[in-house]
Formats: sequence, structure tokens, C-alpha cells
Amino acid sequence: MRQLIANDIIITVQGVDLTTVTNLEFYVRQGSLFFQYVPTVIDEGTMAVEMPFSDAKKLSKGSCSIQFAWTDSDEKPHAVDPKTLSVGELLKEAGYDPV
Repeated sequence: MRQLIANDIIITVQGVDLTTVTNLEFYVRQGSLFFQYVPTVIDEGTMAVEMPFSDAKKLSKGSCSIQFAWTDSDEKPHAVDPKTLSVGELLKEAGYDPV
């Protein structure tokens, strides 16, 4: 993940068949910042999350926490333990948004 530029984040998971879950949500927290996204399931063990430039420009270099939650086929809610991820620096202080 990188600050100041849109991010396409690919997450690989084990122990959860993403093709069988509902209400999938992905969370990013850095300090007081909190973002929530609906991932795209690629296959049973892979999902993709798009973080737009408008959110990425709020991130700072350092670390953030990520987590996802879902509902299983029995309608029971689940969440993985949060993981720490590095947020890389972009040298262009104004950010990069080619659109």
C-alpha cells in the first residue's frame, strides 16, 4: 500500500472460501483514519480492494492495520485478526492522480 496514489490491494487468505461468504467487508485504519470497502472476490482464496486516490491521499507513511469480516452460510459473522501493513511513501507531495 502506498500513500498519495490509488491502490489496488490483492489479499490472499487461507481457511476461508471467499466464494461462499456474504457481506464481505475490508477495513483499513491508520490512527484516527478509518476506511471501509467492499472487496471483489477473485477466487476462493483471493480478493481485491480498490482504495481510491481520495482516500490514499489521507494516508501517511508508516503502518496501518487491515482486517476483513464476512458472514458464513449459516449467517454467522466472522472477522480475522487485524494485520499490520506498511504504507509506503510517494515522493510527489501533491500525490499522483493521472485522471
